[in-house]
Amino acid sequence: MRKEKMMNLNLGSDGDVQYISWKAQEQTWDVDGEKCELKQFLIAPNTIKTGQGKLEKGQSPIWKWSDTPGSKVQIDKENGFKNAFFLMVYLSEKQGSPVSGWREWISNQRASRDAVSKVFAQMGKDWADSKKAALIEYDGHEMMEFGPAKVAVPKLKFVKFVDAPEEIPAETESDDNKPEFE
Repeated sequence: MRKEKMMNLNLGSDGDVQYISWKAQEQTWDVDGEKCELKQFLIAPNTIKTGQGKLEKGQSPIWKWSDTPGSKVQIDKENGFKNAFFLMVYLSEKQGSPVSGWREWISNQRASRDAVSKVFAQMGKDWADSKKAALIEYDGHEMMEFGPAKVAVPKLKFVKFVDAPEEIPAETESDDNKPEFE
């Protein structure tokens, strides 16, 4: 009997995924699947994308980005989409992260969206012209009501613009051009 060789497809696993997220229910940050207590981090304001996203258990996320960050987009709520954003964030082990380096922060979660919106308002209109990173301080969270639910929203404060310690990773191919599997 002939033994078939199994093709090794590197489809990734949770250990391969690099990201940052705010876990509103647990009231903590998550970096690459590890909970942590961040104190400060950098964001690259020029990487901001806004649009809509759909997350469903057992399905790949679907992100649709607008051409211009902050432009008004008709959200397809009927099909489960919510407002969403994308940002590149630089984390440091010195500031509570389990790793140092750039990570993607992609979310359609209301608590994260509200926190990021407040930070951009604090940066003023000059953020679009800045080639620097924005130093952001995390100062706990506050409970806010969104409809019938109370949600933990991270309290983020813009401190100042600084030089990034590492080059911001160049955007490769837009997520809009990646095939979706149904």
